[in-house]
Amino acid sequence: MKNIVIIGAGQLGSRHLQSIKSVDVEAFNIFVIDPSRDSLSVAKERSDQINNDIHKITFATSLKEIIAQDIYFCVVATTSNIRATVVRDLLEVCNVSNLLLEKILFNTESQYAEIGTLLKDRNVNCWVNCCMRMQSVYKRLTRELSKKKFTYNVTGSNFGNITNAIHYIDHACSISKSHTFLADLQSLEPNLIESKRVGFFEINGHIKCQFPDNSVINITCFPEGTLPVLIEINTEDSRFIFKENEDKYLESSTNTAWQWEEKELNLLYQSQLTANLVLDLLNNQNISLPRYEESKDIHLSLLIPLKEHLLKSKKQIETDFPFT
Repeated sequence: MKNIVIIGAGQLGSRHLQSIKSVDVEAFNIFVIDPSRDSLSVAKERSDQINNDIHKITFATSLKEIIAQDIYFCVVATTSNIRATVVRDLLEVCNVSNLLLEKILFNTESQYAEIGTLLKDRNVNCWVNCCMRMQSVYKRLTRELSKKKFTYNVTGSNFGNITNAIHYIDHACSISKSHTFLADLQSLEPNLIESKRVGFFEINGHIKCQFPDNSVINITCFPEGTLPVLIEINTEDSRFIFKENEDKYLESSTNTAWQWEEKELNLLYQSQLTANLVLDLLNNQNISLPRYEESKDIHLSLLIPLKEHLLKSKKQIETDFPFT
């Protein structure tokens, strides 16, 4: 049986587990690793909700408890401050064929090049879980709007600006076919606010990124209020408005004489998406997610200017990028 490892069994890791457990075309040895027994307990409870018993699942608190040397697929769903260490430790004891990393990748600038070199040396296929690319409608836009000049606007209140900006910027990059951009952070607020995750921070305000073809993405996060996130994408001949909280979107174009059409968005949860990724791997299909090197460039195009912005903050920051 193929071996699959999930490192980090928290809110997100447990959803990856649910999704992988739902795969019924092949039986796996699944190892779930987390130093917190409480997190492992939650992961087991969520796993038990999936009615598929063909897999063997082992819950453990340390990588040392993985009895398999060859890993077909691994998900690292830890926070950014320990992810590089986890990847290094994993690759010291296991041969990993396919690796999925959560974002934001790492909180130290030097780790991006270091892990990139390690992945190349160990011949690991690695993707980053910027999963808008896997959603059918957003995937369609990546294809249909390819290389068209666009404006991409995201607006909402208190939605985790930096954490989620990577998702939106990554999707815009997939449309523009560019890994890099110029980030204008002048309208971000100077003060950091504490994240939901202890030890990490967020910054409200406005982010603007400009691509080589002068396409632009604007992301605005208001610090107060309950404004639902709205995504608007415009080209010269089409317009889309996405209301993810309602699972609906509006579309108009020259083909419809600019008449609006309302459609179902049909977004998939992480507890569904990872299964699709595993099935694509098993069937040797193209993986929609960005590969590590591409995502590294996207991350750093935002995070390096953010590092400079952090100098305006009065807080004592111990890492380059205190986000996850």
